[in-house]
Amino acid sequence: METEKAANSRREKGRLYYQNNKDKFKAYHKENYEKLKKDKCSCGKIKSKNAKLCKSCWGETRKAENHPLWKGDDVSFISLHQWVRYNKKPSDICENCKQQPPYDVANISGEYHRDVLDFKWLCRSCHMKEDGRMKNLRNQGEKK
Repeated sequence: METEKAANSRREKGRLYYQNNKDKFKAYHKENYEKLKKDKCSCGKIKSKNAKLCKSCWGETRKAENHPLWKGDDVSFISLHQWVRYNKKPSDICENCKQQPPYDVANISGEYHRDVLDFKWLCRSCHMKEDGRMKNLRNQGEKK
C-alpha cells in the first residue's frame, strides 16, 4: 500500500511535468477537441468517433418496445407492476377511500396486460380489502 508521502511525491512530479510541458498539453487537447466537434449527433451533442448516435440518443432508441429484452404481455407479475408504477402517475389520494395516500398499484380486471387504465392507485388497506386478503386475515384469526 502506498504511503501518503509517496503519493504526494507522485502528485508533485506530475504537477511539475505538466507545468514544464503545458504548451504541448494545450495543443494536443485543442487538436482533439476540434476533431470531436466534427463528430456531432443529430441532437447536437458530441458522439464517439465510430458511433452513429450519442449516448443519450442511443439510450432513447432502446426504450420500451425497442429494447431487445422487451416481453410485451408475457411479462412477470412484479415487472408489470413496476412498469405501471413508472408509466401511471400516482394520484394524491387513494382512488377508493379518497382519504389516505396511495402506496400500491392494483389491477382492476384480474387480467394482467400492459394497460395503464386497468390499474389504479390504492392505499394498503383498500388494496387488501379489494383483493380479499383482509377477509382472509380476519378468518385466520377466528380459527385459532
